[in-house]
Amino acid sequence: MSQVIDFRGSLQTEDDLRETLWLVTMELNAGLPKGEQIQARRQIAELEAALAKHT
Repeated sequence: MSQVIDFRGSLQTEDDLRETLWLVTMELNAGLPKGEQIQARRQIAELEAALAKHT
């Protein structure tokens, strides 16, 4: 069973956060404009930090 995690003020399941992390990583690896790369890296860091708190 997936845990519920508070992420950016909303409750998300651990599975949903992991899926979002995977999708953002895939977009980053596929190539994004420079500004979007920075935003994607920040989002990845936030997702990893949220998941690490609950592992």
